[in-house]
Amino acid sequence: MLGHNEAAGGIGECVRAYTAVHYQARICAGDTVLIIDGATPFGSAAIQITKHWGAKVHNSVILRLLDNALFVFTVLSFKQ
Repeated sequence: MLGHNEAAGGIGECVRAYTAVHYQARICAGDTVLIIDGATPFGSAAIQITKHWGAKVHNSVILRLLDNALFVFTVLSFKQ
């Protein structure tokens, strides 16, 4: 369970994710969505909101190794 400080710190990311998914992208059940860098707090919230609304979610994970310009992309599929 989250404490009050941790929960308060995540509110901003959840509001941003809700705004992006609902108002800007207008996601609804049956849509397919790609969320870039879903391992971030914003991406995690967007994945949860999108799945809750019944859309299919694909996620890219970005690995940053030793602050180099090397990026590895892996696409994951979350089943409903």
